[in-house]
Amino acid sequence: MKIICLYSGSEAYCIEVIKALRVNKVATYIHFDDNDCLTPAFWRHAAEWIASNPITAITKIGNYKIVGDEGTKLLCEAMASNTVCKELLVDGNNATSASAPPVANLTSTNMTLTELVCMRSDWSTHALQSIADTLVHNFEAGGSLQVFNVGMMKTWTDEHNSIMLRCFQGSK
Repeated sequence: MKIICLYSGSEAYCIEVIKALRVNKVATYIHFDDNDCLTPAFWRHAAEWIASNPITAITKIGNYKIVGDEGTKLLCEAMASNTVCKELLVDGNNATSASAPPVANLTSTNMTLTELVCMRSDWSTHALQSIADTLVHNFEAGGSLQVFNVGMMKTWTDEHNSIMLRCFQGSK
């Protein structure tokens, strides 16, 4: 396994790293952490790379403010065609309910993910329900997803808990 850790750097530097990885295809595991360069421009380049490379895990994306709705959308679109990646951990992605449709689409189309973590998102109960519905579809269709963690949401309520409980009761 070749691990790439991208902890800090300017936006231009991080984009150059992604461009080099697209050509060399050396990474199978990528780890982003507390990196302020993860801008929408970065995600446009990263999405192309993720969609076309045999990456088995992408972990610790975000630092509680960076990915946002646009980055989440680009990342989910790229992951929809990546059938190799098993783990996607997007912690602290600062995503709102607007990012729920791309996540729902990802969970309905990507059957190879075993772990999806989207902690600290700010999803409404309606947005979470749309994702939960596709998770049930994923389970019923024989998908590999075993862990879906949305804990520590900014506005978590008992209704959010009920949605997740019904989702897992429906995925027997």
